[in-house]
Amino acid sequence: MAERLLAAAPPDALLARLGGDEFVLMLGLRERKPPDVQARAERIAQDMIALVSEPVMDGRRVLGVGASVGVAVYPVGEEDVAELLRRADIALYRAKAAGRNTVRVFLPPMQQEADRRLSLERGLRAALEQDCMGTQFALHFQPQITAEGELLGAEALLRWRHPQLGEVAPDKFIPLAEETGLIHALGAWVVDEACAHLRAWDRDGVAFGKSLAVNVSAWQLAHPHYAARLVAQVHAAGVAPARLTLELTESALLQDFDGAQATLQQLADAGFRLALDDFGVGYSSLSYLQHLPLDVIKIDRAFVSQLQADAGNPLAGFIVDVAHRLGIMAVAEGVETAFQRQALEQMGCDGLQGYLISRPVDDAGFRRWVAAGQQAPVA
Repeated sequence: MAERLLAAAPPDALLARLGGDEFVLMLGLRERKPPDVQARAERIAQDMIALVSEPVMDGRRVLGVGASVGVAVYPVGEEDVAELLRRADIALYRAKAAGRNTVRVFLPPMQQEADRRLSLERGLRAALEQDCMGTQFALHFQPQITAEGELLGAEALLRWRHPQLGEVAPDKFIPLAEETGLIHALGAWVVDEACAHLRAWDRDGVAFGKSLAVNVSAWQLAHPHYAARLVAQVHAAGVAPARLTLELTESALLQDFDGAQATLQQLADAGFRLALDDFGVGYSSLSYLQHLPLDVIKIDRAFVSQLQADAGNPLAGFIVDVAHRLGIMAVAEGVETAFQRQALEQMGCDGLQGYLISRPVDDAGFRRWVAAGQQAPVA
């Protein structure tokens, strides 16, 4: 790789290896205008990506290698070399987040985003290490009902109120927890909390339905001891595994389908219910469905939102039919209008979840919703 990078670098450039698989290239460009400098740097970066991406022969094997490049143009107010490298690294992170094998140039707003990301990471780590999860994090619950209005259960959704930043959306802190490896501790805390709520509802006679669903990250599922640890954790909490539904997305199956299948089988054998979330918007394959021990397929809200009086959408109905042919329940999420509910009922959809039924609510709100007989949505 070093030889290929040298071949793409201008003769007067400095190429160095920082460590691992990270290289840095310092260019002394003749262009004087910042836009021209940036354009030239991007062209050189693209040439490097093209050379690195050429197949590598290792004996009889062909290896595929890619590269992502972050560019920082000097000077734009850096105090020292470390600051310049930090800005290039921020741009590199953005290139990786954009799908890899691409180039990103540092822009001032990226610094603000990086600072916020660092603040979130430190806050998340501190909450886990200082045992103050209960003061910042909480589970909210969104009910799931049958077409006849019977309560099937609920999905547990994690909420975070950061001491300084306030409410942080799950789509901000969950990917961060995955990237930093904190998702394993965070996921274990969620399961402990879910079990605690189940025990409390049993104690207080809250008829919450058959099961409580918790989300499982692809990173959790890939851990070699995930299934064994989860089974031990739930048994130690005094909760039957059948009362928990584990929701996973299709991305959790992509990296190692055989490994994921084996883990899911372990979980199913232990009694857990399994649900495939957001079905139809990822890399859906009908072939793998029949090889997985699934109990539920969740129809993504993108298909539900298209159910309108003046527009037909056979995809939701197709997913329901596929689920039923495989002996699996179909649950639609994102149900927000009476027409959507009626259309799904006519399709034979087994479960409904969405704002029309109830928004996600805290424990007290969920108890009130159940006590009210599910007569009205909770705002």
